[in-house]
Parts: sequence; structure tokens; C-alpha cells
Amino acid sequence: MNTRRGLVPRSAKREGGFTLIEVLFALALMAVALAVLGNILKGSIGQAGYAREQRTGAILADQKMGQLLSVKDIELEPHSGQFEGYDGFDWSFESANKSLKITKPDNKEEEQGQFVEITLSVRIPGTDKPIKVVAHKPIDPAPASGTGGTGGTGGGGGGGGR
Repeated sequence: MNTRRGLVPRSAKREGGFTLIEVLFALALMAVALAVLGNILKGSIGQAGYAREQRTGAILADQKMGQLLSVKDIELEPHSGQFEGYDGFDWSFESANKSLKITKPDNKEEEQGQFVEITLSVRIPGTDKPIKVVAHKPIDPAPASGTGGTGGTGGGGGGGGR
């Protein structure tokens, strides 16, 4: 063995550290893993934003439909507008009078009443598919002329027991 001063046998030099190749390989592996993780997080953040916009659009559509259903006489002309405080969220609605027809066992159709069909569309920013909500509101029939009462047979009502 060569034991000159300053020279150490090869087996004694290695004390359990990593070689440069091993460190570079580990760093490359970590870089690939971080890049994949970054892409996954980017997609998750985008999906969370999309879900938030959809939820907001659904809540706004529900509120607007509630307003439309609370109006006594809905105009049949289409209307549109924007939601105040919600940039990019637009609404539009159409309505049409419809008849409810029932087919009896003898195959004769009988009209049971009238209703208004309301179709509300809410456009969400960044998407091309709006949220659509359809509701039906009955039309109160006009009272028949000459009835003027509650449909009773007359009489003075109950006479209290004094």
C-alpha cells in the first residue's frame, strides 16, 4: 500500500456522502415532481374558480326567478339586464302564455287553466353556456260576470248566539 504523507487509501476517503451525480439526479427528479404538482394545482384553482362562478350564477338565477314570479302581471315582451354588483353576469327572460290541457279517458282534451311559462337565462362570465331556468306561473282567471259573491247559496250567514 502506498502510505506516503497526504495520500489516503481510496477506501478511507468515502465516508457516506453523496456524489455529484446522485445530487444532480435527485434535483432533476424533484424539479419534474414540482412541475407536475404545479400543473395539478393550476388546474384545481381554475376548476374552483369555475365552480364559484357557476354557484354565483345559480344563486342569482334563483333570486331573479323569485322576483319574476312575484310580479302579478308579467309582460310577455322579452327583457334583459345586468345584476347589480356582479360584473359580467347578465340575465334575460322570455315568457309565453300556455294552456294546460288534460286528456280524459274518452280521449277528449279539456282545458284546465292558463299559465305563463317563464324562461330565464343567466350568462356567466367566461362561459358560453348560460344557466337556464324555466318556471310556470298560473294565470288567475277573471271572475265570471254576475257572480259577485263567494259562490255560496245565499242567506245571511250564521246568526251569532246572543
